[in-house]
Parts: sequence; C-alpha cells; structure tokens
Amino acid sequence: MIKQALGRIVRKFGLKQSGKSILPQHPVEPTSYYGAALAFVQQIQASYYSGSASGPVIDSMTTPNELAFLREYGKLLFRGKGKIVDLGCWFGATSAALADGLKQNSNVTDADIIEAYDLFEWEDWMEPIKEQIGMQVELSSNQCFLDIVEKNLAQYGSRIKLHKQDLSRFEPPADWKLEFLFVDAMKNWELADTIATSFFTRMIEGESLVVMQDFAFYDPIVATNHLLMWHLKDFFTPLHHVPDSCSMVFLTMKTPDRSDLLAYSPTSFSEEDVTAAYIYCLPLVQDSMKSSLKVARLCHHLMCQHELGSIQAIAALEGDVLSDPMKATIQRYLTETYADPTDSWKRFQPTVMSEMAKLLSLEL
Repeated sequence: MIKQALGRIVRKFGLKQSGKSILPQHPVEPTSYYGAALAFVQQIQASYYSGSASGPVIDSMTTPNELAFLREYGKLLFRGKGKIVDLGCWFGATSAALADGLKQNSNVTDADIIEAYDLFEWEDWMEPIKEQIGMQVELSSNQCFLDIVEKNLAQYGSRIKLHKQDLSRFEPPADWKLEFLFVDAMKNWELADTIATSFFTRMIEGESLVVMQDFAFYDPIVATNHLLMWHLKDFFTPLHHVPDSCSMVFLTMKTPDRSDLLAYSPTSFSEEDVTAAYIYCLPLVQDSMKSSLKVARLCHHLMCQHELGSIQAIAALEGDVLSDPMKATIQRYLTETYADPTDSWKRFQPTVMSEMAKLLSLEL
C-alpha cells in the first residue's frame, strides 16, 4: 500500500518525518469592515450558479462564479476609499464585471475607476485555452491584442483604464491606496516578488480585499500564492473561497511594510516552510478543490528537490481522484527542478520518483 511503500523509502534514505499542523489564524476582534465583508459573502451566495449576467460576453479564463463575485463586490461592498486594480485582465471580462457592479453602487463617483493591467500579448500557452472556451480570434505568438480589449470595454468609457505594462518593472504612484486588488498575473516568482512589494504594501488596513485568482489551481507556479499568503498570514486573513473556482479572497487586517516582505523566490522557503504553508492553505478551499492544492505542493517540492516533502506530498494524495491534466502536470515535474539536481537528488530521484509515479498510476 502507499503508506507502506513510503515507509520503506523513508527508512532507506534515513529521512525523518516532521511538520506541525498550522491552522488559519483569524482576528480575535473583527473590524466593522470584516463584519460587513462576511455579511456580503453570505448575501451573494444566491448570485452563484444563477446564470444571470449583465454586460457583454467577453472571453475569459475565469468562471461565472468569479465574475458574479466581482459584479456583486462592485455593487455592494466597494466604498470608494481606494483604487480598484485588476492585475492580468486578459480580454477584459474581470474588469467589465467590476464595472457592471459599480454602475449600481451609490458610493461610486466619476473618480472611481478600474486600473486594469496586462501585457496584452498572445502567448502559445493560450492556444489550448482558446480551443476550450471557443474563442473566435486568430492571433500569432507575441501579437498584441489590446485593440480587441479596447473594443470589448468601449461601453464603459473612462470607468476602466487599460495599461499595457510589464508588472515586473512597474511601481504604482506613491499616493495610491488600494481598496480592491484582483491578482491573476502572478505567473512566476519575479512577478510574485514585485506584486507583493508594489501592491500589497498599498492595501488599506482593515478595509480592502485581495483576490488571489490562481489560489486553487494545480500547477506549481501557484505556490507563489500559497507561500506568500502563508508568510503574510498576520496581514491578510482568509475571507472566502469563491465556489467551484480558483479564486481565494483575503481581507487586509494590517498593511505590510516592505520590511515585512521577503525577496520572494523558491529558495526563500525551507522544506519545513513549504509543508507548513500547505497545511495552512489546504483547509481554506472547498473539498472538491483540495486535490489541486496537493498537486501544486507535490510539484513544488519536486522542483525544489525536497526529498521528505515530496514523500509527504505523495502520501497526502492517497485516495484522491486526479484529473488527467493533474497527472500530466506531476509527470512533467518529476524531472524538472529549479536548479541543477544535487548529487543527493540524483541518488534519490530514480528510486523514489519512479515509485511515486507508480503510486499515482502514471506511465513514464
């Protein structure tokens, strides 16, 4: 059985299993905004799965529930105390959903606009998504599609301001305060570092939300989400997992200073840190999405050459039903690492990685 096989591997390599459970920390005395945010989450449940939508239909990698959350946030919870920023708006669906909500919000003035950022350049990895969602566009690699987004959002006029921007080389104006931050651009560790430094430090204490859109995805790059939000758990408290989506919503309890942040990279976290981060993050998402986080954890351990962490992560997957894309992701990262394999990893990999593959019913 899986646990017996893992026990043999642990003994063979002289590894010690460790790791103490860490549960999510919630504020002892919720702020008035925290109470309002919780009430908002309860109120919008009826908006999910309703099939109702407003505004134009725009190609999107987000789910109807995520768009419903954004519309209802713009309508019911936004107070006009800071900016709304959309990082990674792609063809504009998320910005449009926010703008649709703002139309119905009495707190909104002409000064309240959505700052939407993206490179607006077509990449090869987008081709399979295009087929999956039936996009009717023909774009070549690196071709700019900003003109399409401008047409998609034309009806909103000056409410949405589009920025073609490499976020890894961007610093927002010093006077910006953010009331709402939607993050769908944290696709590598460089972006994780700059987004945390440039945007997290501008959130409003006790009165702003951060949505990590990739939080419940299974590719290991979303370890950027999990490790950052674990490291910053004293600043951002979990509020809501948008059902049947990858989006996790956090409330800013305390605004981090730059001195509170790390220089974020895969090597910023020890093997024990990664284990603790996933123990913290796993209970935050609905049961049907937990396997996704487990796969992300496993692949991150593999890429960091964490021997014990890899064994623990595969044990955590016992009994889980994995989709073919999840299995393919694990198979891809069985041999890919962030740095050149160490001698220890080279000795460890043939025996343990093949055993792990068998346990997951993969064909190497």
